[in-house]
Amino acid sequence: MKKLPVWTSSIVNTNHAFVFWLLCCSFFSQPTSAQTKVEAFVFETNNRGFLNQAKVEVLSVATGAVLETAQSDANGRVLFTLAPGSYAFRTTKDLFLERIDTVTLDQAPVYLKIALQRRPGYIFDASLAEARDDENTIVDAISGATIEIFNHTADSVALLLKQHPEAFFRFTFEQGNHYTILIRKPGYSAKRIEAYVNIEGCILCLHGLNDFRPGVSENMTAGNTMGTLVANIELRRTTGVPPDESEHLRWIPLADMIQLEKQKSLSRD
Repeated sequence: MKKLPVWTSSIVNTNHAFVFWLLCCSFFSQPTSAQTKVEAFVFETNNRGFLNQAKVEVLSVATGAVLETAQSDANGRVLFTLAPGSYAFRTTKDLFLERIDTVTLDQAPVYLKIALQRRPGYIFDASLAEARDDENTIVDAISGATIEIFNHTADSVALLLKQHPEAFFRFTFEQGNHYTILIRKPGYSAKRIEAYVNIEGCILCLHGLNDFRPGVSENMTAGNTMGTLVANIELRRTTGVPPDESEHLRWIPLADMIQLEKQKSLSRD
């Protein structure tokens, strides 16, 4: 019997390898479980603007377990890729009411609009400028001030802006709280403001601030539960002493000042 050439065995081995490669490709190219793209946008109700750093959690409707978590970007955008099924999207952000949206996904992309409602309270838009004796005098805006807000009701620091680079700041006064605002900058006298929001008989009382008015774009709502306050806070230059730019390093934090005041009040009682 005539023997096969040696190269025939090589062809057989090559064919086996080729078949194995086809099988592997076929196995790994099998479609995986379908995934659905979910693109969500978080914004304030009445189209008042997109909300940055809102926390969006994806929960299983069946178990309530949190499956994924993300934060919205500067455009209020959040992206998820999920398997088809039913999910609850829980969205939270400071100063806004929590919202839950339940969505059933198939394989089609989903675009979700998440409108958050602001908690009752007042947006405080404040600008800083040098004090003037004549309202017709043009004065400079003040940047670089340290701005502190302490919430007496919650007994906690609500805002701390050290050497704030802007000449304005924004804060939301929530209902049922007493706040102290302290603004300091080397070369200027400190400015202290007490704010009572629907507390101690005041719907909204600001002590230490003369110039404020309801905002033009968003006046007080019915019942005076929400709105915007626009304020110009004036700081007066200290006279006779050159400003010490390192003065802020020796300042007592507002929270410590409040605690000392409480101790003194208790000792007098």
